[in-house]
Amino acid sequence: LTGLSETAYLAMAAIVETVLMALMASTIGTLLAIPISFMAAQNLMRDVRLPLAAIMGSLILALLGAAAGGWLGAQVLALSRLVSNPWLALGVLLLAGGAAAWLLRSLVLEDDEAAGGSPLARTVGVALVGALGLLALALLAQLGEAAGSWLTPRLGVLGFTANFILVLGNLVTLLFPALVGFVGLLLGGTWGGRLGQEAVLQLPDGTARGLTALLGVIGTALFVLVLGYGLIWLNVLGVRDLVPETAAGQLALLAWPAAVLGVLVGVLALRRAAKRPYPIGLTTYTVVRGTLNGLRSIEPLMMGFVFVVWVGLGPFAGILALTLHSIADLGKLFSEEVENIDEGPREAITATGASGVQTVVYAVVPQITPHYIAYIFYRWDINVRMSTVIGFVGGGGIGFVLQRFLNLTQYSRASVMVIAIALVVTILDTISSRIRTRII
Repeated sequence: LTGLSETAYLAMAAIVETVLMALMASTIGTLLAIPISFMAAQNLMRDVRLPLAAIMGSLILALLGAAAGGWLGAQVLALSRLVSNPWLALGVLLLAGGAAAWLLRSLVLEDDEAAGGSPLARTVGVALVGALGLLALALLAQLGEAAGSWLTPRLGVLGFTANFILVLGNLVTLLFPALVGFVGLLLGGTWGGRLGQEAVLQLPDGTARGLTALLGVIGTALFVLVLGYGLIWLNVLGVRDLVPETAAGQLALLAWPAAVLGVLVGVLALRRAAKRPYPIGLTTYTVVRGTLNGLRSIEPLMMGFVFVVWVGLGPFAGILALTLHSIADLGKLFSEEVENIDEGPREAITATGASGVQTVVYAVVPQITPHYIAYIFYRWDINVRMSTVIGFVGGGGIGFVLQRFLNLTQYSRASVMVIAIALVVTILDTISSRIRTRII
């Protein structure tokens, strides 16, 4: 590399940062878009019909699970912060990761007797694996922040790699409670729906109606409270100026509509058959698909503006903007791929008495996997090109450097950045196209 100018080194560093930003956004977006895509597939959701008790039980435990997951994530982060020494944190990370791997191996690979025998022991084992895994992830994020901060000023021209490690650690730390809360929401919703349905099917009609009414009151009230707090937090249409500033005042204001609507749903539940199924699948499909379409209608550039204001200038804001748009775009593409599957294998597996999850695993996943992988590479290619534009609003990457040179009227240096962008986009497009061709 002897003889390269400072601008060339800067272009290479910015390009690598841009590619890593796109890779991280594509990875996180894919992990979140996959479960969302199944809920946005009409052919999977249209046949999902549940009694009102199951729907309300799922709603109640989903909200409680999300709150418990968010609280647990915050506590795990606080616990990881107690290990301030990086070397001690590394040792605890290795111990926690090793213990989680050993427990997982004993639960999955060994027979029931070696894994603990009773279902209670297996449940405790799974909980321990989850707790140790969360602690290991929190410690890994903390180590990433420490290592990135220490290495950035010491690596010189390669300092961008250490800065990316720092940004990655910050991203995991920021999203950690939300991710744990999302897992809690999914688990709570699944368990709540199962418990509610089993209870209604086993109880006499009168008792089942009473239980349905009670769950309807609680579930509706909780939903109204959460929705109200969400609108206040987002300050939709300036609503924050119209409500009390204290949490107690806001609760008192929201309690009345929550109670009235809850009682109304409870009364209606008493007048309906407890075992009557409702098309909750189509409702979920409509809400999820509408949300994805709404997010896709917002340009990534506007998302970049919002996240730059929220977290400041730099690649962190760019990764958040690209991740959010990737979730919406991949969720839509993935769901349409699920809707285009051959229904024959799915109908055959369903006829054997398989559950919904088993049907998805054995009839849907094998058909969509090649296309999912191709879409992931395609999205990475798109994110590389988008990250150059997001850089113009302060989202990091080579776009941010290009804007700086343009503002300083250093057009010769800006032209180097433009050439670097063109080369990288061309190379990645060629590689992505060949990989997609081989997979599909």
